[in-house]
Amino acid sequence: MNQTVGMTLDCVDVKTAAIFWKAALGYDEPVPFTEGAQFHGLVSPGGGLHHLTLQSVKEPKDVKNRAHLDLFVDDLDSEVSRLAGLGARTLEEHNDDGGYRTAVLADPLGNEFCVVQR
Repeated sequence: MNQTVGMTLDCVDVKTAAIFWKAALGYDEPVPFTEGAQFHGLVSPGGGLHHLTLQSVKEPKDVKNRAHLDLFVDDLDSEVSRLAGLGARTLEEHNDDGGYRTAVLADPLGNEFCVVQR
């Protein structure tokens, strides 16, 4: 079976989400952003999550995400700093039960994601 894996993220501002996630993940943008489009796709240039689709919705995020992205990195502090420079904000940091150091961040639209030091 030949499968690819993707994730769709609901957002009230697709353009802001696209700018952030393209830079955060280093993904390609196969089709230029079109104002008013319901969907906008970002694609991995090699490995990891194959694609991230940003879907326009009317209602803003107001509770914790039921699913989120985890970014696995070698240097948590430098990655959190880089992502903050792109517009993310840190919500909390902790060591999880497996001994991994983890930072929970929010993208510019408030969607939570984790940065986990390998």
